[in-house]
Amino acid sequence: MLDETGMMGMFLGVVLKFIVFGLFAVSVVMLVNVANINVERRRYELGMRRCIGMPARVLFNEVLEDALRMVLIANLFAYPTAIFLISRTEYLYKRFFGSADSLRPDFQAVLIAIGVGLLAPILSFITPIRDSLKSDIISAIQPIRNRIAGLKH
Repeated sequence: MLDETGMMGMFLGVVLKFIVFGLFAVSVVMLVNVANINVERRRYELGMRRCIGMPARVLFNEVLEDALRMVLIANLFAYPTAIFLISRTEYLYKRFFGSADSLRPDFQAVLIAIGVGLLAPILSFITPIRDSLKSDIISAIQPIRNRIAGLKH
């Protein structure tokens, strides 16, 4: 039978999982918005490059490489921060609850975090890039453009 400390630990674990899932969902929505803004800002440039004959596949790969570069830089800052926060949380958990449970993730959890941290932003950039490159060239190179057009997605 579980004592009060074990029940509290289980409760905190469930609460933290819901918080992490909620923050993940919010971050994906924010990434899609950043992708829309980034692609909308480069829409004229992409349209002009399509006019001079650059294939859409090359432009798609170029914008995706820019997104990957941004994601890699963000992950290089995120993982050391996460390790620091996990160690501080583990210290506080041991101090207040007296439990010797380790909060450090195992190797499989680290691989999942790296995979999600790299794939979620890349997947959120694909749709705005594809939509921008599917639009007709005339609308892409209009110098005066409705600034609300990027918010319609």
